[in-house]
Amino acid sequence: MRSGEILVTPGAPSLSPAVLSPARPGRARRLAAGAWHVLGGFLFLLRHPRLWPLAALPALLAVLFLIVGAAVGLLSLGSVDQALALHYAWLPQPWAFAVMLALWTTTIAACVLAGLALALLLSAPILDHLSRRTEELLTGSAVDRSRGLPYEIAQAFKSALFFIAALPLVFVLGLLPLVGPLLQFVWAAHALASQQSDGPLLRRGLDGPARRRWRREWRWECLGFGAAGLLTLCVPFVTPGLVVGMARLVVEVEALSSPEPVEPAPAVTRAAR
Repeated sequence: MRSGEILVTPGAPSLSPAVLSPARPGRARRLAAGAWHVLGGFLFLLRHPRLWPLAALPALLAVLFLIVGAAVGLLSLGSVDQALALHYAWLPQPWAFAVMLALWTTTIAACVLAGLALALLLSAPILDHLSRRTEELLTGSAVDRSRGLPYEIAQAFKSALFFIAALPLVFVLGLLPLVGPLLQFVWAAHALASQQSDGPLLRRGLDGPARRRWRREWRWECLGFGAAGLLTLCVPFVTPGLVVGMARLVVEVEALSSPEPVEPAPAVTRAAR
């Protein structure tokens, strides 16, 4: 067996964690492979006009709620600062200013992410259909081993609610000195990737524990995807682009885990060699 090849047990489910050779790519390459799929999702969406009608409403909702979230964050700065000012008033002036700046950044970031979460929640059924159509364009058919479309849509709402539920921790982590903003970013990236991966994995019949195992196995790709997703929040087609990108990532991971890979699989395949 050559270095970098994938060993798959015959008869194993296609999305079960693959057993890789010792020459598995480093974390940086896996992060880059995951991040690439955000850009790849946008490019794929732009190259396929037939997907634009499905992407239009979620994109408009995302723009609207991101703007509203940013506005609410800015308007909340005075109240948040007043509520917490006594806790850092004793600090030297440079440190107090740094804490205040971190607090303002954390507040705005949390409100923007709340806007994104609400946009994902309201457009969940359309985004699920967009994910299916993406898989059909990639492979000729969309995998469907789930318990049915109503169950999928209900789980899509549940995933969006999980993203909303993760926001208080995003805010709290941002308040930690020095490392707070980094931890806030990493947790938000993890929550976003988890929310985005639920739909494609549900269609493959993976239950909650199996989906968590999949995300642990491909954690660096997911973290890279989530981080790149957060950095593209200003892009108008952010939610459709993320959905398309994650659908492509799951399809390519499935190809890597299969004895007979499904094309196309450019980014992750290169990372796994």
